[in-house]
Amino acid sequence: MMMPALPSCNQTWSHSTCSIEKMSDAVSDNKITAIEADIVMGFEIVDDVDDTGDKKNKMNHLVPIMAHPPDRESDLSFERFTNHACKADGLKKHLKLDFKEIEAVKPCLQILINRKFMSNGKIIWLNADIIPGPGKSQKDIDVPANEFLIQCLTVSAKNRQLNFALSIGFKVDVCSVFGHSQQHVAEMTRLITAHKLHESFGIVLAVNARLLSKNMTVFDTFLESFSNAQLLCWVGSGEPPISFVTINKIRAHFLQHGSIDRVGFDVQVSRVCCEIYL
Repeated sequence: MMMPALPSCNQTWSHSTCSIEKMSDAVSDNKITAIEADIVMGFEIVDDVDDTGDKKNKMNHLVPIMAHPPDRESDLSFERFTNHACKADGLKKHLKLDFKEIEAVKPCLQILINRKFMSNGKIIWLNADIIPGPGKSQKDIDVPANEFLIQCLTVSAKNRQLNFALSIGFKVDVCSVFGHSQQHVAEMTRLITAHKLHESFGIVLAVNARLLSKNMTVFDTFLESFSNAQLLCWVGSGEPPISFVTINKIRAHFLQHGSIDRVGFDVQVSRVCCEIYL
Protein backbone atom coordinates (compact mmCIF):
# COMPACT_ATOMS: atom_id res chain seq x y z
CA MET A 1 0.00 0.00 0.00
CA MET A 2 1.36 3.41 -0.95
CA MET A 3 1.66 5.64 2.09
CA PRO A 4 -0.35 8.87 1.67
CA ALA A 5 1.65 12.07 1.95
CA LEU A 6 0.98 14.29 4.92
CA PRO A 7 -0.91 17.47 4.05
CA SER A 8 0.75 20.85 4.27
CA CYS A 9 1.47 22.29 7.70
CA ASN A 10 -0.73 25.23 6.68
CA GLN A 11 -4.10 24.32 8.18
CA THR A 12 -6.89 26.40 9.70
CA TRP A 13 -8.44 24.40 12.50
CA SER A 14 -11.83 23.95 14.08
CA HIS A 15 -10.99 22.80 17.61
CA SER A 16 -12.99 20.70 20.05
CA THR A 17 -15.72 20.22 17.48
CA CYS A 18 -17.92 18.30 19.89
CA SER A 19 -21.48 19.40 19.11
CA ILE A 20 -23.77 19.27 16.08
CA GLU A 21 -23.77 23.07 15.92
CA LYS A 22 -19.97 23.35 15.95
CA MET A 23 -19.60 20.52 13.45
CA SER A 24 -22.14 22.06 11.05
CA ASP A 25 -20.39 25.44 11.29
CA ALA A 26 -16.97 23.89 10.68
CA VAL A 27 -18.09 21.89 7.66
CA SER A 28 -19.78 24.89 6.04
CA ASP A 29 -16.96 27.36 6.75
CA ASN A 30 -14.71 27.51 3.70
CA LYS A 31 -11.87 28.93 5.81
CA ILE A 32 -11.69 25.78 7.92
CA THR A 33 -9.49 23.10 6.39
CA ALA A 34 -9.17 20.66 9.30
CA ILE A 35 -11.54 19.58 12.06
CA GLU A 36 -10.37 18.32 15.45
CA ALA A 37 -12.63 16.63 17.98
CA ASP A 38 -12.20 14.68 21.21
CA ILE A 39 -13.70 11.22 21.63
CA VAL A 40 -14.83 9.36 24.75
CA MET A 41 -17.40 6.69 25.53
CA GLY A 42 -20.62 8.31 26.67
CA PHE A 43 -24.27 9.01 25.97
CA GLU A 44 -25.67 10.66 22.86
CA ILE A 45 -28.34 13.26 23.64
CA VAL A 46 -31.14 13.02 21.09
CA ASP A 47 -33.90 15.61 20.74
CA ASP A 48 -37.26 13.88 20.74
CA VAL A 49 -40.86 15.00 21.02
CA ASP A 50 -43.27 13.16 23.31
CA ASP A 51 -47.02 12.72 22.94
CA THR A 52 -47.73 16.10 24.51
CA GLY A 53 -45.53 17.90 22.01
CA ASP A 54 -42.82 18.67 24.57
CA LYS A 55 -39.20 18.23 23.63
CA LYS A 56 -37.28 15.84 25.80
CA ASN A 57 -33.70 14.66 25.80
CA LYS A 58 -33.21 10.92 25.63
CA MET A 59 -29.90 9.21 26.32
CA ASN A 60 -29.14 6.15 24.24
CA HIS A 61 -26.79 3.31 25.18
CA LEU A 62 -23.08 3.89 25.70
CA VAL A 63 -21.43 4.84 22.38
CA PRO A 64 -18.39 6.81 21.20
CA ILE A 65 -19.29 10.50 21.42
CA MET A 66 -17.51 13.73 20.65
CA ALA A 67 -16.73 15.20 24.08
CA HIS A 68 -13.79 16.20 26.24
CA PRO A 69 -13.37 14.62 29.66
CA PRO A 70 -14.99 14.82 32.13
CA ASP A 71 -18.06 15.28 29.87
CA ARG A 72 -19.96 12.07 29.13
CA GLU A 73 -22.89 13.47 27.16
CA SER A 74 -23.03 15.02 23.69
CA ASP A 75 -25.55 15.55 20.90
CA LEU A 76 -22.81 14.42 18.50
CA SER A 77 -21.97 10.73 18.40
CA PHE A 78 -18.93 9.58 16.45
CA GLU A 79 -21.17 7.98 13.85
CA ARG A 80 -23.09 11.21 13.37
CA PHE A 81 -19.78 13.09 13.25
CA THR A 82 -18.64 10.96 10.31
CA ASN A 83 -21.97 11.53 8.56
CA HIS A 84 -21.48 15.31 8.79
CA ALA A 85 -17.87 14.99 7.64
CA CYS A 86 -18.76 13.34 4.33
CA LYS A 87 -20.33 14.40 1.08
CA ALA A 88 -21.15 12.42 -2.04
CA ASP A 89 -17.57 12.24 -3.28
CA GLY A 90 -15.90 11.75 0.11
CA LEU A 91 -14.50 13.70 3.04
CA LYS A 92 -15.04 17.46 3.12
CA LYS A 93 -12.14 18.37 5.44
CA HIS A 94 -9.11 16.81 7.06
CA LEU A 95 -10.14 15.15 10.36
CA LYS A 96 -8.17 14.81 13.58
CA LEU A 97 -9.69 12.21 15.91
CA ASP A 98 -8.38 12.81 19.43
CA PHE A 99 -8.97 9.64 21.44
CA LYS A 100 -9.13 10.35 25.17
CA GLU A 101 -9.51 6.73 26.31
CA ILE A 102 -8.67 3.37 24.84
CA GLU A 103 -12.26 2.09 25.13
CA ALA A 104 -13.36 4.50 22.39
CA VAL A 105 -10.73 3.47 19.85
CA LYS A 106 -11.97 0.07 18.64
CA PRO A 107 -15.65 1.00 18.05
CA CYS A 108 -14.66 4.18 16.21
CA LEU A 109 -12.17 2.41 13.99
CA GLN A 110 -14.78 -0.27 13.25
CA ILE A 111 -17.15 2.47 12.04
CA LEU A 112 -14.38 3.76 9.77
CA ILE A 113 -13.71 0.25 8.46
CA ASN A 114 -17.39 -0.14 7.57
CA ARG A 115 -17.77 3.24 5.92
CA LYS A 116 -17.82 3.35 2.12
CA PHE A 117 -16.83 6.98 1.58
CA MET A 118 -13.61 8.00 -0.17
CA SER A 119 -10.78 10.15 1.16
CA ASN A 120 -11.32 12.84 -1.47
CA GLY A 121 -7.68 13.85 -0.96
CA LYS A 122 -8.16 14.38 2.79
CA ILE A 123 -6.29 12.85 5.72
CA ILE A 124 -7.70 11.34 8.91
CA TRP A 125 -5.25 11.79 11.77
CA LEU A 126 -5.58 9.17 14.51
CA ASN A 127 -4.46 11.02 17.60
CA ALA A 128 -3.67 10.05 21.20
CA ASP A 129 -1.23 10.87 23.99
CA ILE A 130 0.42 7.47 24.28
CA ILE A 131 3.46 7.95 26.52
CA PRO A 132 4.21 10.14 29.54
CA GLY A 133 6.13 13.36 29.04
CA PRO A 134 7.27 16.09 31.43
CA GLY A 135 5.41 16.02 34.73
CA LYS A 136 3.53 12.77 34.05
CA SER A 137 4.04 9.05 34.60
CA GLN A 138 2.74 5.84 33.08
CA LYS A 139 -0.25 5.77 35.46
CA ASP A 140 -1.54 8.95 33.77
CA ILE A 141 -1.83 7.28 30.36
CA ASP A 142 -5.43 6.53 29.32
CA VAL A 143 -4.53 5.25 25.84
CA PRO A 144 -1.84 2.54 26.12
CA ALA A 145 0.65 2.89 23.31
CA ASN A 146 0.93 -0.66 21.99
CA GLU A 147 -2.81 -1.35 22.04
CA PHE A 148 -3.56 1.94 20.27
CA LEU A 149 -0.92 1.48 17.59
CA ILE A 150 -1.91 -2.10 16.80
CA GLN A 151 -5.52 -1.02 16.32
CA CYS A 152 -4.44 1.85 14.07
CA LEU A 153 -2.40 -0.52 11.91
CA THR A 154 -5.41 -2.82 11.65
CA VAL A 155 -7.82 -0.14 10.41
CA SER A 156 -5.27 1.15 7.92
CA ALA A 157 -4.93 -2.32 6.43
CA LYS A 158 -8.68 -2.98 6.29
CA ASN A 159 -9.86 0.30 4.79
CA ARG A 160 -7.77 1.25 1.77
CA GLN A 161 -10.23 3.93 0.65
CA LEU A 162 -9.30 6.30 3.47
CA ASN A 163 -5.98 8.03 4.01
CA PHE A 164 -4.81 7.67 7.60
CA ALA A 165 -1.93 9.35 9.41
CA LEU A 166 -0.80 9.12 13.01
CA SER A 167 -0.77 12.09 15.35
CA ILE A 168 0.86 10.82 18.51
CA GLY A 169 2.04 12.71 21.52
CA PHE A 170 2.95 12.87 25.17
CA LYS A 171 0.73 13.25 28.22
CA VAL A 172 2.27 16.29 29.90
CA ASP A 173 1.95 18.80 32.69
CA VAL A 174 2.21 22.07 30.77
CA CYS A 175 3.45 23.77 33.97
CA SER A 176 6.46 21.46 34.22
CA VAL A 177 9.72 23.27 34.88
CA PHE A 178 11.56 20.98 32.49
CA GLY A 179 11.07 20.28 28.82
CA HIS A 180 11.24 16.92 27.07
CA SER A 181 14.22 14.70 27.75
CA GLN A 182 16.15 12.53 25.37
CA GLN A 183 14.49 9.54 27.07
CA HIS A 184 11.02 10.81 26.10
CA VAL A 185 11.98 11.07 22.45
CA ALA A 186 13.89 7.79 22.52
CA GLU A 187 10.80 5.95 23.79
CA MET A 188 8.64 7.46 21.05
CA THR A 189 11.27 6.52 18.48
CA ARG A 190 11.37 2.96 19.86
CA LEU A 191 7.59 2.59 19.49
CA ILE A 192 7.59 3.91 15.94
CA THR A 193 10.41 1.59 14.95
CA ALA A 194 9.04 -1.46 16.78
CA HIS A 195 5.67 -1.18 15.02
CA LYS A 196 7.26 -0.04 11.72
CA LEU A 197 4.87 2.91 11.74
CA HIS A 198 7.12 4.97 9.47
CA GLU A 199 6.51 2.35 6.75
CA SER A 200 2.72 2.64 6.96
CA PHE A 201 1.90 6.17 8.09
CA GLY A 202 2.84 9.77 7.86
CA ILE A 203 3.59 10.74 11.46
CA VAL A 204 2.81 13.97 13.27
CA LEU A 205 4.43 14.28 16.67
CA ALA A 206 2.31 16.62 18.79
CA VAL A 207 4.39 18.61 21.29
CA ASN A 208 3.34 21.33 23.71
CA ALA A 209 4.91 24.57 22.51
CA ARG A 210 5.92 25.83 25.96
CA LEU A 211 7.64 22.58 26.84
CA LEU A 212 9.24 22.34 23.42
CA SER A 213 10.82 25.78 23.84
CA LYS A 214 12.62 24.52 26.96
CA ASN A 215 14.52 21.82 25.08
CA MET A 216 14.27 21.72 21.29
CA THR A 217 17.46 19.90 20.42
CA VAL A 218 16.10 16.48 21.47
CA PHE A 219 13.69 16.60 18.50
CA ASP A 220 16.32 17.32 15.84
CA THR A 221 17.41 13.70 15.58
CA PHE A 222 13.78 12.59 15.49
CA LEU A 223 13.07 14.70 12.39
CA GLU A 224 16.29 13.51 10.80
CA SER A 225 15.41 9.86 11.47
CA PHE A 226 11.87 10.00 10.05
CA SER A 227 11.60 11.87 6.77
CA ASN A 228 7.81 11.43 6.73
CA ALA A 229 7.35 13.08 10.15
CA GLN A 230 6.24 16.53 11.24
CA LEU A 231 6.09 18.35 14.57
CA LEU A 232 2.88 20.07 15.63
CA CYS A 233 3.43 22.66 18.35
CA TRP A 234 0.23 23.14 20.34
CA VAL A 235 -1.11 25.20 23.20
CA GLY A 236 -3.97 23.68 25.20
CA SER A 237 -7.35 25.34 25.55
CA GLY A 238 -6.72 25.88 29.27
CA GLU A 239 -3.35 27.54 28.77
CA PRO A 240 -2.76 31.29 28.48
CA PRO A 241 -1.66 32.59 25.07
CA ILE A 242 1.99 32.08 24.28
CA SER A 243 4.36 34.94 23.51
CA PHE A 244 5.75 35.77 20.08
CA VAL A 245 9.20 35.59 21.67
CA THR A 246 8.70 31.90 22.48
CA ILE A 247 7.26 31.09 19.06
CA ASN A 248 10.08 32.92 17.29
CA LYS A 249 12.60 31.03 19.42
CA ILE A 250 11.15 27.74 18.20
CA ARG A 251 11.02 28.92 14.59
CA ALA A 252 14.61 30.14 14.70
CA HIS A 253 15.88 26.82 16.02
CA PHE A 254 14.22 24.66 13.36
CA LEU A 255 14.99 27.18 10.62
CA GLN A 256 18.64 26.89 11.54
CA HIS A 257 18.41 23.10 11.34
CA GLY A 258 16.61 23.15 7.97
CA SER A 259 13.40 21.54 9.19
CA ILE A 260 11.07 24.51 9.68
CA ASP A 261 8.87 23.37 6.77
CA ARG A 262 8.00 20.31 8.88
CA VAL A 263 7.10 22.23 12.04
CA GLY A 264 3.55 23.49 12.47
CA PHE A 265 1.97 25.82 15.02
CA ASP A 266 -1.51 25.47 16.42
CA VAL A 267 -1.36 28.08 19.17
CA GLN A 268 -2.84 31.26 20.57
CA VAL A 269 -0.41 34.16 20.52
CA SER A 270 -1.18 37.33 22.45
CA ARG A 271 -4.96 36.87 22.20
CA VAL A 272 -4.74 36.11 18.49
CA CYS A 273 -5.18 32.54 17.26
CA CYS A 274 -2.18 31.69 15.12
CA GLU A 275 -3.49 29.16 12.62
CA ILE A 276 -0.98 29.60 9.81
CA TYR A 277 2.13 27.47 10.04
CA LEU A 278 5.52 28.62 8.90
